[in-house]
Amino acid sequence: MSTSKRIELKYELLIEQWNLLSEKLSRLRSVYVIETDIARKFQSEKQIESVVVELNTIEQELDYLERELRLKSTKEEKGNQQIDDEQVIREPKSQRETPVTIFCSYSRIDLNYYAQLKTHMSILKRQGIIDAWYERDIDAGNDWRENISEQLKQSQILLLFVSSDYLASDYSYTREMEYALQRHRAKEAIVVPIIVRPVDWSDAPFSSLQVLPRDGRPISRWENRDEAFIEIAQGIRLIAEQSKTAREVQTPNTHDFNLAPEKKYLLYEVFKESGVPKITFVEPANFYRLKMALAHPGRGVVIEGPSGIGKTTALKEALFQLEIVGDDSKVTILSARFPEHVERLRNIDVWQEGIIAIDDFHFLDRNLGNHLVNRLKYFADQESSQKIVIVGIPHTRTQLIDVGYDVATRIEVVSMGKTSDILVEQMIEKGELALNIRFSRKAELVNVANGSLNIAQMLCAKLAAREGVTQTEERLKTIHDYLEEEIEETKKVMDLKYGNFIRFFSLLNGRKNHNFLNILLELARCEEGYLPLVHTKKTHPHLLSGIEEFLTQNYIDKLEKEYPQYKQFIFYDKYALALVIDDPQLIFYLRQSSPSYLRKAIGMSESSTRNKVFISYNHSDSEWLKKLQIYLKPLEKKGLVDRWDDSRIKTGMKWRDEIKKALDSAKIAILLVSSNFLASDFISENELPQLLKAAEDEGALIFSIILDPCKTAFSLSELEQFQTLNPPSKPISGMEQHEQGEMFDKLLTDIVGTLNFKS
Repeated sequence: MSTSKRIELKYELLIEQWNLLSEKLSRLRSVYVIETDIARKFQSEKQIESVVVELNTIEQELDYLERELRLKSTKEEKGNQQIDDEQVIREPKSQRETPVTIFCSYSRIDLNYYAQLKTHMSILKRQGIIDAWYERDIDAGNDWRENISEQLKQSQILLLFVSSDYLASDYSYTREMEYALQRHRAKEAIVVPIIVRPVDWSDAPFSSLQVLPRDGRPISRWENRDEAFIEIAQGIRLIAEQSKTAREVQTPNTHDFNLAPEKKYLLYEVFKESGVPKITFVEPANFYRLKMALAHPGRGVVIEGPSGIGKTTALKEALFQLEIVGDDSKVTILSARFPEHVERLRNIDVWQEGIIAIDDFHFLDRNLGNHLVNRLKYFADQESSQKIVIVGIPHTRTQLIDVGYDVATRIEVVSMGKTSDILVEQMIEKGELALNIRFSRKAELVNVANGSLNIAQMLCAKLAAREGVTQTEERLKTIHDYLEEEIEETKKVMDLKYGNFIRFFSLLNGRKNHNFLNILLELARCEEGYLPLVHTKKTHPHLLSGIEEFLTQNYIDKLEKEYPQYKQFIFYDKYALALVIDDPQLIFYLRQSSPSYLRKAIGMSESSTRNKVFISYNHSDSEWLKKLQIYLKPLEKKGLVDRWDDSRIKTGMKWRDEIKKALDSAKIAILLVSSNFLASDFISENELPQLLKAAEDEGALIFSIILDPCKTAFSLSELEQFQTLNPPSKPISGMEQHEQGEMFDKLLTDIVGTLNFKS
């Protein structure tokens, strides 16, 4: 056997070991997450560490073998030009399928984000799922723009690393992005925008596409960025695998088409737009805990989580699997949404037998809720055959503990967050198998669902029906990619369902004020559809005035009088001062609709007399002005802001008059504060007084960026009363480059929020 053959064989064996160890590591991590016994948890941790060490060792060996194979390939090429590299470096048998090629379009300033994502995607490349490409892979002697064009033509997945610098780049914005979207529209590739840093992309050409991370939260805004990259890598894996599946569908094995389904189902039985799914039920991650809690005699159970993730479905399935539902036992499920059910609960002491499950517990009045909690405590102490199960919104346990601290020792809390992409995909695959169909864009379906099984069920049902599927198909049928069209049609239907609610809520404080609409949009962006208003005031400055107005003016009472039906869609917890979305489809509708679309739909005014972003600076700090202009450029390109600084004063203009006009129309003032700025007589006598008056009289906002050490001088100025992007003790001139970028990102986020645009 030749040396090359021996290296190839060893390479294949190592790849197999790598795959097995990767699967083992995944299982160990799953066990570690759910394990409660401290000793076993410690043992799992040690096993994980051991497997990671083995994987690192194998990776080093694989890197060495790859270098050896490339070296031998180069030598053989010199002796025989007809031999191709790809014939020399053979993939193991399990990996010989052509990997999906990925093209990455990004600004060089965001190269660090690309590098981090590349690390997280290394296993996908190792497993032969993807073959990532980026401009640094191009030979220095080639015309790099021609090569980029060639790669764009060949790649199946096109990643756009979206940031202010990316959108400010004429080349990236006009050439790469436009060509990528052209291929996406032609169904030749899939474009996936990755939101790297805060920037207004609501009206960008790709705004209708599904982005990663799924909720559009910029990577730079994640407290733990590894979590963001993991979510992105998982999304890319799904899309890549789906892309490969789609290519297989185009040239299917005839044998697959001749397999007649064993049993036939109706479409509405498989994908349920309402009700409890049976065929497509998937067990949530902590389903075993729910069953254990239900089996414990008398002990109270609290199932909490956002709407639309399948809490009630999981409860019913757990009861069924435990064989609690039957002739010999009593299970009654009631909902606090229905007045007749609430009346029964008021008389529960008279009639209860067995298990009582109370759905939508948060709708009960405080007194009845307290009575039921006390009854729950009694059953737990007695280990009774009777039991109370409470199903509610996130943080329901807090509401119960407020009744009495001793409740915590008498209940089992099963928290259910957003459903993982893997489980959503499993649900869809169960439906595919039952109906003998295959979705060509399953990964994108998973992404749009955003952790909601309810939304995934709805979209699958509509897409299948669009293709004429009413029951199990005799031959495998591909459901083609009409996802965008179906989303738009669904939105039109939802306009009728949610239009009045959004109109009444958003216009509570007038047609020209966008604050309450912004609160709704932020509510839809929250991880659990749960918005604690007091906390949000601190973390989202652009929502502060709207939240304070909502709370102090008791607008919820006004909404109750004008539109009491609002309770069908959201819940207001007056004790926790929190808004909660109670309809999963409302989250979908708000996330799929741009703010401008919603404003137009409800008749909200777009006009504003103050629309300029005025930049005040000292000419000695002009370099910082240039950096700031780069970050604001994407907003200017779309006409979302009108930036003004004195560089716009042309020869012959009356510069004092021009500055006064700009000051009169400034909605936001950005002050580049330095020792020279504070020492300027013109700024202190002409610009600052007018800006301070606009802030006091008309609500104009002032953002100060501290450029150099001037802490004492700043504390003596009137500017101290306004927020600064960075503390005076930490001037931007002393920051690392990435810290400066993050600070400008924060400024951009606050500007976008203030001007009522989606970030």
